Amino acid sequence: MKKKTANQIMALLVVFLFAGSGFAYAFSYLIPSNNKNIQLYFDRPLENSEEAPYLQKNYVIVRLYFSSNDSDINKTVSIINNIFQDLDGKIVVEFINIDYYPNSLIEKTPFIYLKGKSIDKIYDIEYSDLKSRICDLYFEPINECE
Repeated sequence: MKKKTANQIMALLVVFLFAGSGFAYAFSYLIPSNNKNIQLYFDRPLENSEEAPYLQKNYVIVRLYFSSNDSDINKTVSIINNIFQDLDGKIVVEFINIDYYPNSLIEKTPFIYLKGKSIDKIYDIEYSDLKSRICDLYFEPINECE
């Protein structure tokens, strides 16, 4: 085989491998993933750029702002954990202690900030109301909300 032909075949092989890996990468976004190793609980506020991939995958962001002085915080955390289980882990929870992450916009704690296809804010936290409001924020309806 001539050297020129061998180089052409090698170049075509490299192009084919590059194109194939590009298609595989593109298909990875189309195929549903059941990866349960995704981190869904955080003890800090996430940046918008960190939240964006979750929102693109149809998660709702639940930010719980609380203070060390809140007497009802255990009840609120329990409500959020129950909703997390009921919605099969399709929410991202950020526990934000305002003693460590001060936010001048928070007037009263506990306070929940929801982010999905729109934004919602909740001060009086009850299970059924919170779950319903979370379900309203999914970009695409999920079976667990029906």
